[in-house]
Amino acid sequence: MGNAGASTMEIGLWYFASMRRTVSCWLRLLLLLLAGTASSLSAQTAPVAHVLDLTGTWHLAHSNTLVHGGDAIYADAQLETKATDFGSYITIVRDDDLSRQRIVCENTQSNLCRNPIHIAANSGPPPEGTQEQIQGMVNNVLSLLLDKHPSTASKYAFTLSRDLPPVIEAEDLLPYNGHEGYDLSQDLHDLPAGTYRCTIDTLVDSQPLLSRTIVISQDGRWSGLQIGTPGLYSVSVIGHDGKRLADLMLLLAPPPTFAQKRRAFDAAKACTAKWQGEEARADEHHFLRALLVVANQPA
Repeated sequence: MGNAGASTMEIGLWYFASMRRTVSCWLRLLLLLLAGTASSLSAQTAPVAHVLDLTGTWHLAHSNTLVHGGDAIYADAQLETKATDFGSYITIVRDDDLSRQRIVCENTQSNLCRNPIHIAANSGPPPEGTQEQIQGMVNNVLSLLLDKHPSTASKYAFTLSRDLPPVIEAEDLLPYNGHEGYDLSQDLHDLPAGTYRCTIDTLVDSQPLLSRTIVISQDGRWSGLQIGTPGLYSVSVIGHDGKRLADLMLLLAPPPTFAQKRRAFDAAKACTAKWQGEEARADEHHFLRALLVVANQPA
């Protein structure tokens, strides 16, 4: 009886241990499946690109869902418009590396709008050293183009002089230095020696336009642009004949936040400087100005 009881107990313990191992295996398998499902869902729900700019009517293929500026685009999406809508275009910026794709509908046999535009999944991580700065940047910047954002902020992204004769366009992020003045020779290096008038706008309705004078001497020294308060400014440079020569967007950031914002700005600018093709520089200015709006907003 003693041996039989012991044998029965051993069998019971072995069965319990076996079941425990089985349950443990099933739990591990379930956790792996759940992790895989979560990863898959995350990959499906995270956008891979955003629309920077467009003209004409674009929509998702096999759908009536219209596409607008600032919209997120997901992997394997297909965008289309009427192939005969000549002159229409769409500019798409990838979230992973800030690369740019511009599709224009042309009255030619090679018209890219004859077929849906396929948006591929991310091919890999962004360039080394830029991942931290770029992560989430496109989503935050291009969301300014959507109507749900304050109109005051959106105005900043549309201060380009596309409808005026060619002028210098530039964006910069500078450390606020009180009343010392700002040397803009880096952004306005093409201006010859002379005296220029600057109009400064914060685009806040309650604040009037400011007017300042800057002088560039024959040896290239600048008198400095005086702005007494940190913040985001639209600056127009006007020559002695009244012609508008340059449009700048300047963010004067307080010293505690300047370094971090400058790193993000430089990372973006390094990527946008590589954009090539039609309207590449206008798209670059459009993007960088929206980026300065984001950088000016409270954390």
